[in-house]
Amino acid sequence: MTRIIEGSVSKRGQGFFLDTELLDVNTGTRIWGDAYSASAGSISDVLVQFSSEVTDRLRLKLSGTLKDRL
Repeated sequence: MTRIIEGSVSKRGQGFFLDTELLDVNTGTRIWGDAYSASAGSISDVLVQFSSEVTDRLRLKLSGTLKDRL
């Protein structure tokens, strides 16, 4: 399973707008997407939130049997 992150960043007034998607390359399916707005001073907070959400989406979903084994 191969996944990529696609997105864009644009400046809006005194802030920024980040539009993102997580895609499954093999099927072309959109797994997740979100949009973020931030002032110039809080862009690092938005990037932390974005990376946390992407990490959560990439975590493996374990079956009951495998989960019990771990």
